[in-house]
Amino acid sequence: MGLLVANLPGLVGPERGPVSEMVLQLMLGLLFVSISSTVTPASLHHVVLPTLGLVAVLVLVTRPLATWLAALGTDLPGNERGFLAWMAPRGIVAAASASTFSVGLTAAGIGGASKILPVTFLVIASTVALYGLTAVPVARRLRVTRTGTDEHHNENPH
Repeated sequence: MGLLVANLPGLVGPERGPVSEMVLQLMLGLLFVSISSTVTPASLHHVVLPTLGLVAVLVLVTRPLATWLAALGTDLPGNERGFLAWMAPRGIVAAASASTFSVGLTAAGIGGASKILPVTFLVIASTVALYGLTAVPVARRLRVTRTGTDEHHNENPH
């Protein structure tokens, strides 16, 4: 939905300057630090294996299916679709949602609510590590990389 609204013709959002970018980065960092500070090794003990299963479903089923559906009717080449199907690190939206809902659900006595933050932390850490370590090899294999000369072919390096 946000992508659709952001691309509406004639809609111009506010420009973000360097100060607002810095504040945004500080807020994101603070959110991740606050989540990771509440996740203890003991809270991870019983959720590691189920979370790895969840990550496998997100990586191998959910993202490819979502990409395939989103690309229906487009002329996006297959190799670019493949790369988009592979890349989907989880991050700020998952972290913000988990931190927002877990406290209230835990306080309300909802079973399993105390596992939301540890699972979210593991999903974020796993997907960021997985995609971060594999992005370049996958991009090369699918031939969706650009060399520095592609971007600056008219510039003289000397």
